[in-house]
Amino acid sequence: MRKKTNFLFVFILAIITFIPSIFATDKVDDIVLTESSYNNESIYKYGASVSLEKDTDGSVALAGNDVIIEKNIIGASIAAGNQIDFSGASEYLFLVGNSIKTNGNVARDAFIFGSIIEADGVFGRDVTIFGSSVKLKGNYTRNLVIKGNKVIIDGAKINGNIHITADKIEVINRAVIEGRLKYNEDAEINIANSTITIQETFANKNAFNMKEHLTSVTFSFINKIVLFAVLTLIFPCLFNKINRVTAKDSVNEVFTTAIKGLIGLIIIPITAILLLVSSIGISVGLILLVLYFIIIYASSIFAGYFIGKKLWGKLIKSEEQTLLVGIFGIFLLTVLNLIPYFNILVSFASLIIGIGIVLNLFKRETIIQTNEVVKEKSKKPIIKKTTKKND
Repeated sequence: MRKKTNFLFVFILAIITFIPSIFATDKVDDIVLTESSYNNESIYKYGASVSLEKDTDGSVALAGNDVIIEKNIIGASIAAGNQIDFSGASEYLFLVGNSIKTNGNVARDAFIFGSIIEADGVFGRDVTIFGSSVKLKGNYTRNLVIKGNKVIIDGAKINGNIHITADKIEVINRAVIEGRLKYNEDAEINIANSTITIQETFANKNAFNMKEHLTSVTFSFINKIVLFAVLTLIFPCLFNKINRVTAKDSVNEVFTTAIKGLIGLIIIPITAILLLVSSIGISVGLILLVLYFIIIYASSIFAGYFIGKKLWGKLIKSEEQTLLVGIFGIFLLTVLNLIPYFNILVSFASLIIGIGIVLNLFKRETIIQTNEVVKEKSKKPIIKKTTKKND
């Protein structure tokens, strides 16, 4: 469950970068989706204010400063905006915004990410909420995972377990938790006039555990080595291309590659989301998102090979072999990742350098090849034709 939550959190952060571009658009009109504006199909719209006022048989993806959903949706409801108000019904719910209020019916899973969140209504399956201030009301059939600064369970009924990571927790107004309430041990908690079946704490996740960290880094190193070996066997030309596009041996090249990676880290998800909310680029947007996460997953491998190649000749001073160079570079990054807290900086640097390397692979080499051909032709001796004069 934790891995899924972390994955979704990274995905949501990518989406959040798209939201400000919506707010900054002055020419986008308000949109009211009624019976006459579409015919029972999936809806992908964005505007200054978007309101759904008609039931639909398809999924809905809406974005704007204000988003209101108050009808039934037979599919998934996806909304991104500054203020979101969901009071309808949906199979799945996926909300990202600043201020979010729900008072509807969600048949299956719900994912809510924002600053101020008030969740009310009926939720049929698991619920994941990340926010600064979170207030829970309503009925929850299964489990909840909540991360925030302040969490208030205000008269809610929870049939499953609830896992909370927060600074302050309140369980008040006859709230009922039939499963297990689990929260971080350093949280300030207040329980008043409520029923909890099982209550337990867990160690603060911010506390550094060297044994767990070492185990995690070791398994990560093994996975990267295996994946790198597979890539070298299946796509040997890939690393030859990396050698060509990163041939310059300078600090400036590393910096330039990292800047490209940072830009790609931001621009690619924005482009994908723009394609998803358009009517003609949904499939392209989905493909771009899939490729984006594949690149993120493999970025540390490309970064390791890049670093290994730059340092191989200076430290090892022997003939380069692709597999050994990659293992050497990945090992160096793994050692740096063993340093507490510094590993965060190393991971981020590996991420943007890896993405930058992938973007460098799209450099055009035809111009370079043409210039080389011209140079070779210019080196050829010019043979002058002579004619014999008749006596």
